[in-house]
Amino acid sequence: MLTTTPVELEKPRRTRARKVISSESSGAELTEYEKQRQEKIALNKQLLASLEIPTVVLEPKVPEVKPQPAPRKRVKREPTKSKADILPRRSSKRLRGANPDPAFDTVDQDNDAKTTGSSADLGKILCDDGHLLSAEAYFPKESIAKAIHVDGHYHGWINPDLIPKHGFEANARNSWEKHGGGQFSFANPLGEPDKKGTQHKRKPARRRHTSAQGWSEAKSVASKLFLKNPNAYFYRHNEPGVDQWTGDWGEEERDLFLQWGLFASYIPHRVGYQCSNYYRQVILPECLIIDPNYKFNGAGQAIYVGPHMRARV
Repeated sequence: MLTTTPVELEKPRRTRARKVISSESSGAELTEYEKQRQEKIALNKQLLASLEIPTVVLEPKVPEVKPQPAPRKRVKREPTKSKADILPRRSSKRLRGANPDPAFDTVDQDNDAKTTGSSADLGKILCDDGHLLSAEAYFPKESIAKAIHVDGHYHGWINPDLIPKHGFEANARNSWEKHGGGQFSFANPLGEPDKKGTQHKRKPARRRHTSAQGWSEAKSVASKLFLKNPNAYFYRHNEPGVDQWTGDWGEEERDLFLQWGLFASYIPHRVGYQCSNYYRQVILPECLIIDPNYKFNGAGQAIYVGPHMRARV
């Protein structure tokens, strides 16, 4: 049987630090190379000293802190206008044509433009909250003096030239009674008798084309009242055989309108609702006619306030 003897492990060798001893410190004689080296080092030091290069010392950079402005206190500005210059606000109650309360009335009774400003500006102030002004309060006195004053009711009849031409009656009562009669109402403009005791209920306004001509329901009903109620007929129709004009009115038409009012039978080529629109949009705002049934808002629009005014929902 073979036996092995243990092998001794070699221990690591320790290295000793060698001390380098320069020839200067040791006192040994310098070689020629070392002498030249020492001379060059000394020469370099002299050159650096003659240049006087400042020594740069690196310091840690500290971040610059900018000073924060002190917070300013907000000051509430006073209104430029004094409270006395601002008109108090009136509560709107939707009272059409109601006179302003005396406490808020800034108009003198003479409506003097020298003290109250122009009537249009004044009307704008007083009408912003729903109040309306009469024509006498809205327009200058010079315009009121030149205007035609009416009571708001038309007392005439149709154009007398048309009575023999088409067989109209001499007045509205005879026309109604002699051509069917009945109880007139807006729900029953034809005056037709009730069926089985039922009452006519007014239908909501709507445009329905029911006739062969493509007319609306209102125009179709008006065509049946040619002899019974000429006023209603001429509101939506011209005289038979006369075509209808549209667009702006001429001076001759305006003169006829100022002479005869709203009734369209005196104005060829214009139907009644055209006359009504012309009356509200041109005649009254231009102060050509003073009608107590109309008052004016701040925009100068004529607003109907007469007895037949319908309550707005």
